[in-house]
Amino acid sequence: MTYWCISIKKKHILTAISVVLAAFMIIFSLPQGNSAVSAGAVASDNSSSTPLPVIMYHQITADSNGADKYIVTCEQLESDFKYISEHGYTAITAEELYACVKNGTSLPEKPIMITFDDGCESFINYAVPLLEKYKLKAVMSVVGSFADRFTTVEDHNLRYSCLNWNEIVQLNSSGIVEIANHTYDMHNNSGGRKGASKKPGESEESYKAALTADVGKMQELTFKYTGKYPVTFTFPYGAMSKNSRSIISEMGFGVILTCEERVNKITSDPQCLLGIGRYNRSGKYTTEKFFNKIEK
Repeated sequence: MTYWCISIKKKHILTAISVVLAAFMIIFSLPQGNSAVSAGAVASDNSSSTPLPVIMYHQITADSNGADKYIVTCEQLESDFKYISEHGYTAITAEELYACVKNGTSLPEKPIMITFDDGCESFINYAVPLLEKYKLKAVMSVVGSFADRFTTVEDHNLRYSCLNWNEIVQLNSSGIVEIANHTYDMHNNSGGRKGASKKPGESEESYKAALTADVGKMQELTFKYTGKYPVTFTFPYGAMSKNSRSIISEMGFGVILTCEERVNKITSDPQCLLGIGRYNRSGKYTTEKFFNKIEK
């Protein structure tokens, strides 16, 4: 009886040891919590991040000698798009970026965002064919008052004309262009207000009312024509005040574009999308020099 009891105890001890050893083997075979996030994935915590460069274009010209600080030539634009395509980048829209962070899904291995400000009509003539050619996507930030003006007046001088609402509807349905809110009528520097910033001496209540009314009007107009409310807001001139971003965020925008020149660090925290930095694409640089600036 004593021997039988001792044998049972030994059997139980050996079984316990085997279970413990198996558990250790399983634990050490699993990926560790502090390991690096896989390339392209949205980081699951704020200790790691995915880099996202964003390019900001404005006007495009067919004049090979017309490049300037806010104007690129058609040749420069194609050179940029070719560079993006050949260097392993995947262009994403801000809407896609927001969905990845919100749902915890992965970004492409080497993401980049291409944005165009102000709704210049040259975009649909010169940029869209190149986006299609190189299989890229872009975000177009539209100013509502500009779209209204060029919808009522037939003026298609690509040196200054802006997209009308029919063209915006066309772009929205293309599958490669996201329409962003660039305010209804705050893209100016007059009356003491620069862009969407607060006027000197303006109360917080008055400022919030003015900003939400203007941006809200653009939201409703965009929905009226496209059937979609933009999830992306772009500050004109990058001008903002202390509470500007919180007001815009409270209106339901998931992505806010600024003019701060830096590469963004994307994590799983949606707050990282409420101040996306962008590099202005000046026509005074070659493609190689510009990309060296954002890749260094």
